[in-house]
Amino acid sequence: MGETKVGIIGCGAIAGAHMQDFYAKNENVKAVACVDQNLDTAKRFAAGFGIESSSVYTDLADMLSSEPELVAVDICTPPMLHAEQAIQAASAGKHVVTEKPLSTDYEQATEAVRIAKERGVTLMVSQNYRWRPEYVQAKNLIDANWIGETTMVTTHSMHDWHAFGADGYRKRMPVMSLLELSIHYVDLFRFITGSEAVRVYARAGRSADSPFAGDTFSAIVVEFENGCIANLITSAELLGARANWGAETIIQGTNGTLWLNRDRDYELAAYSRVFGGHMPASVLNPEKGWFGGPLECFYRCVATGEEPPTSGADNLKSLRLIMAAVEAAHTGAVVSI
Repeated sequence: MGETKVGIIGCGAIAGAHMQDFYAKNENVKAVACVDQNLDTAKRFAAGFGIESSSVYTDLADMLSSEPELVAVDICTPPMLHAEQAIQAASAGKHVVTEKPLSTDYEQATEAVRIAKERGVTLMVSQNYRWRPEYVQAKNLIDANWIGETTMVTTHSMHDWHAFGADGYRKRMPVMSLLELSIHYVDLFRFITGSEAVRVYARAGRSADSPFAGDTFSAIVVEFENGCIANLITSAELLGARANWGAETIIQGTNGTLWLNRDRDYELAAYSRVFGGHMPASVLNPEKGWFGGPLECFYRCVATGEEPPTSGADNLKSLRLIMAAVEAAHTGAVVSI
């Protein structure tokens, strides 16, 4: 198998994590070009990760036209740019993996999916939490009927982004908590329940002196086709809190319960009245880092032609759920999906 050459779009912290978790460890997939609107940022990124200075760009169209050997692009820019850049790259015949959400506009996301299908290229959204080992193991236990029928999922994603120093784009987003934070977990709800949402209710807010333009905390309640209820609480302004990036999750079933990240990251504990009571808590090994799993999956699908589990088409369902939550938070109504 020949080398797969990739262009990185956006040269910030997330792109660096993609490089460290996957590209630097993979001999068959190589990042050979990068683009960022800030030339100094792009140059520093290229120098740090072995990309030739002649393959550094500030315009995506220039990179796509000047680097015909690129097989794929990896989009690591702020959410409002994802779909536009995916459309541009897919239109040029490149396979596309993008950070989530696919777009901040549902119609634009739908257009990106349409263009990718029309051009016959793979479009995948890196919903990387589906590859976190504690959620993978939880899903395995659910599928093995360890806790019976899943009836309720409750997730708390709590952060103090004042201490963390949130990136500028997050502070400017008109809808932040509901999009930037919650998209991770509504997609996980679909993964965990194996079902699709039918109704959603949500509320969102921000503190009066918040440096964020949009919502910084939110609550979402989702009803799924199979009857499961999911509850999501997110906050970027829980002052003095330890940021739990994996989120604390309880999965309740008719015959047992799963606890994820209750005391430590990557932790899983379980109770089953059918399979022997309590299973001791274990901390699982994220051997592929935060982003290695989805990127490995994407390039395997590019090579084989199979559909990624978080394809653009599939991810429209997660985005539609979030957009319904945004509508519910704005109107105060329960929104049917």
